[in-house]
Amino acid sequence: MKRHFIHMIMLTIFLTSVSLASDMKNKNGSVGAQFLKIGVGARASGMSGAFVAISDDISAVYYNPGGLTNVSSMQAMFTMISLPADIKYQFAAAAIPIDKIRGVIAVSFANLNSGDMKVTTPMRPFGTGENFCTSNIATGITYASALTDRFSFGMTMKAIGLYSFGYSTHSMGFDIGTLYKTGFKGMKIGARIANFGTDLKYIDEAFPMPVMMEIGSAFDLLEMENVSLSTAFQGARINDSFENYTLGFESRLMSILCLRTGYRWMNDSERFSFGVGIVIPIGSYHINIDYSYTDMHYLTNYQRFSILLSL
Repeated sequence: MKRHFIHMIMLTIFLTSVSLASDMKNKNGSVGAQFLKIGVGARASGMSGAFVAISDDISAVYYNPGGLTNVSSMQAMFTMISLPADIKYQFAAAAIPIDKIRGVIAVSFANLNSGDMKVTTPMRPFGTGENFCTSNIATGITYASALTDRFSFGMTMKAIGLYSFGYSTHSMGFDIGTLYKTGFKGMKIGARIANFGTDLKYIDEAFPMPVMMEIGSAFDLLEMENVSLSTAFQGARINDSFENYTLGFESRLMSILCLRTGYRWMNDSERFSFGVGIVIPIGSYHINIDYSYTDMHYLTNYQRFSILLSL
């Protein structure tokens, strides 16, 4: 029974990827809720987002819900991102394994906020004296379970709301992710489909959400007592742009210091990334503090800061 269920999941992911790849036109600006594309966690972004096949901490709620089964104790994470034009993005999540349901449950919250902006009109281009603010919010609940000792599956259900100048729109979305451990040199294969859901509608105009399909692999290049080096490669397809590809590396030194870098091809804005992380043990607890820097090419480069607590 489990084997048939696994085959059904993999077939669904394959057929969806074919469907997304069938339309090769670039449709920039044709979908809404663009904030759902913003990766969370400075660890993953330090590798340019090449994380779908790694997904071994709580940030899996975004990158691959199937990887959430790697969380063996309660974890919580907070991320803050400084984007161009003084736009702020915050993400928070918490996860806990529950033996009775043979899986991991997580909740998450994301908020993109523009801050106060001036209201302008053709007659008063420098402002009317009024201000307005745009806010995008997503709240989610995730369940993940290991169907076998090598294969895991996860799904996120999220409520999405966009608010601007007295107008609002809402939608429901779903993410599905799988992770397969091959058993060879730590190699893993991961896949994710994100943001399946109903269209968003502002006044009389409806637009779809950014449906994303990602598939990738990760494996260990070097594994020694005090030094390790792993790499990950993945391809992505979004329904408003062409495919893009990402290669990332992560090195761990003395289980305390982490160095990361990555590069993204065929992306409109993101290019090179690098990051650093520090693991601080406090008794049986661990605090991970991570930082990443992303080259945005034509736009202002941005930075991420993350704090992850393992209890």
